[in-house]
Amino acid sequence: MKAILNRFSRGALLVACVMLAHIALVLREYPPSLLLRGEIPLRGDVWHYFATAHGGSQVQGVFGYDPCFMAGYPVGLWNSVGNKAYSVIHSLAPFIPLPALFYLTITGVALLAPLVAWFGLRPLFPDRRRWTLLLLVLLLYWHLDTQIAYFWGFGNVFFPAAACLVPVLVASVWNALSGRSWALLAPAAGLVAGLIFYTHPAAFVAGLVPVAAAAVLNGKRSACPGYWLAMGTAAAVFVAVAAWWLIPLLRNLGDCVPRPEKFFESNWRNLVMDVFSDRVYRHPFDRTFLYHVAVVLGVGGSILCWRANRALSVMGVGGLACLVFAYSGSSLGPLAALQPYRFVLPGAVLLLAPMTECLVWIARVVKESSWRIRVAALLVALILLPEFAGYLLDRAGRRGGTELSGARWEALRMIDRLPLQGRILCDDVQLGRVTPYFTGKPVIGGLGQAAFVKHGFASMWDDRLFGREVGRWTGSDLALYFRHYAVEYALFARSEWKELARRNEALFVLEKESAGYNLFRVLGAEPSLVLSGKAVVRADYDRIDVSQVQTNILVLKLHYASWLAADRGVNLEPERVLDDPVPFMRCRVPEGVNEFVIRKK
Repeated sequence: MKAILNRFSRGALLVACVMLAHIALVLREYPPSLLLRGEIPLRGDVWHYFATAHGGSQVQGVFGYDPCFMAGYPVGLWNSVGNKAYSVIHSLAPFIPLPALFYLTITGVALLAPLVAWFGLRPLFPDRRRWTLLLLVLLLYWHLDTQIAYFWGFGNVFFPAAACLVPVLVASVWNALSGRSWALLAPAAGLVAGLIFYTHPAAFVAGLVPVAAAAVLNGKRSACPGYWLAMGTAAAVFVAVAAWWLIPLLRNLGDCVPRPEKFFESNWRNLVMDVFSDRVYRHPFDRTFLYHVAVVLGVGGSILCWRANRALSVMGVGGLACLVFAYSGSSLGPLAALQPYRFVLPGAVLLLAPMTECLVWIARVVKESSWRIRVAALLVALILLPEFAGYLLDRAGRRGGTELSGARWEALRMIDRLPLQGRILCDDVQLGRVTPYFTGKPVIGGLGQAAFVKHGFASMWDDRLFGREVGRWTGSDLALYFRHYAVEYALFARSEWKELARRNEALFVLEKESAGYNLFRVLGAEPSLVLSGKAVVRADYDRIDVSQVQTNILVLKLHYASWLAADRGVNLEPERVLDDPVPFMRCRVPEGVNEFVIRKK
């Protein structure tokens, strides 16, 4: 009994130490001082996520109308595919300020994701030592693996978190189809699938591969009613959970712009080379050693577990299939729109559980071998040690800041003081993304580059405005577009746009220069949101107020949406304007109506 207690105490102490190290490393990445100061943990993808989450927090339901970006767009739908979870969490806890919610969400998910995977895989590891080893493997990869650590450190914490949920989903499906407490596990599998869908649909699509493998390899039980009952229950629960968002997504499918990333595409030779050197994401430190260890040992563990623990083999098969698709998908025509390279992350995470079994087997083989074999194994480990040590050195490196710079604060103050009636044009993408939150002012710029909706045309990023490169703009063309999109001021930080403004002094008047930003007033600006007709329009989230109407036909400088409707008998119709792929809003106003409100149906 004493020996058992001592063994348990040593194991518990090891787990406790590992947990403390895990917490310390997460908080080192996102210091609690950010929460105490009320700052947004702005880093990498957080800029984009915060913009859409802020818009989503202002509308009713799962989606709504955001007038602050892209001349009005459906916030919460296709442009939120990679970050819907923030809006969902806000809807559950609306009393938490958005900066605090973002900090708590990022750090909370970063802390919990690998632990949830650990607990979810517990039924597959009845041996306490194997289970403890799995924890070490998961946390090792969470903090050191180039891709996993890069994503959550870059602010995209839900992508690796969803990848951690994929093996939990596979384990739940496998056990449910095996007849083990299916009445509990099948609904649980549906809930986990729904959670993955809301956190990152790319991981959800990747997760379908190992789930299909689980269903096929459990096919010998397909004659059993419980098999089909379990599958049907899991699918029904998933549909019930996902329908809240899935139905509006499908209804607005026409707004979606599948965007195959040229960044990810390659030829076959380079696709093979990507396995050995991650050129696609271009990480600061291109380290693939841990990834290769996961692939080799994961496949080895899948083979070893084929008879003893088939569920782990299923994960290995699914993980390997994800990797094959990841490196070949960009050459498979329409499938390139799924950005298949993203499947690398869930594929690698799926291999970690069978990899654990392979490590146990290697340890047992070495232990049972002669001293010569042990010495040889030690020498191999020493040869590989520098490869692993590089990860530790990278991790010890200095992390980037997560707060707004002084220059951007000054730029926001300039915008906030403007007597803005129309929109401001902003070539600083990151600044544009937080401008509506800090100032309440609508922008042309900010979300277009990351938009998965046609509305992204009405935006600005890098050297492009309304889809046209800076060198192709003339003063007369700019003036025409500025009138149609109610551009009243322009804030430029990039030299090419500053130079364009200087060449067109008949259109731009320099108002202020500060901290590298030039603020220009647009001469002859027409800031009214009425393109044709006479009325006064004020646009807010989910609500457009039109008053002092003097004409029966109004065309608003706001994008049309089929799910918007006006009261008092006013009909809304689409109106094509310039070369914008999304029509503007035409209002047919009955006689005697001088004011009305446009809302979501």
